[in-house]
Amino acid sequence: MPTRVYAPGLTCRVLPAPRTSAPCVSYHLRKRALQNDLSQYLCCQGHMPCSGCFQEQKCPELCLGLEVTCCFANSVVSTRYLIQDSMIVQNTECDNCLVGFLVCMEQLACIFRCAGDITGSPALEEAGILLTLGADATYCSVCSCMQTQHKLQLDARDEGRYVAPAFMAPPGVQTMDGGYGAVAPGPQLGMYR
Repeated sequence: MPTRVYAPGLTCRVLPAPRTSAPCVSYHLRKRALQNDLSQYLCCQGHMPCSGCFQEQKCPELCLGLEVTCCFANSVVSTRYLIQDSMIVQNTECDNCLVGFLVCMEQLACIFRCAGDITGSPALEEAGILLTLGADATYCSVCSCMQTQHKLQLDARDEGRYVAPAFMAPPGVQTMDGGYGAVAPGPQLGMYR
């Protein structure tokens, strides 16, 4: 499925800024990814050490609400992994490039801030702060794109437009033919009669 799809309404709704509906969209998408069966819910879908420690099965709605509010980034990534695993979907090269760029920005910001703290240089500290702001802006755009991809992938699944890869289909009827096709050859050297 192409990832370059125009869905501006959703993208605007999922920008993770204060007083936006990003956690609500994340909640809705996880519930849809679980096919509205929250009995399958696990905190961060089992991707964090604390998953399963909170007795999520007793009140999955509350736990999912807390997850998308307190651990928003983890909730988005966990939903992504769930969709990728269940629908055999992989990141595109563009997805990997964006995520890699985001990680590099965060690491570079951390290095500059640490160097600024060690040397006491206000210029390095300021550069670290600017890099952190750039990384945050990148995160906001990447996160909204991811959630838009999630929605479109789930729409395709729910509308029947998703076709499982051929290796996911059950095998055809098999016959025992000794590996020679439909008709076995006559006796050959080394074969018993």
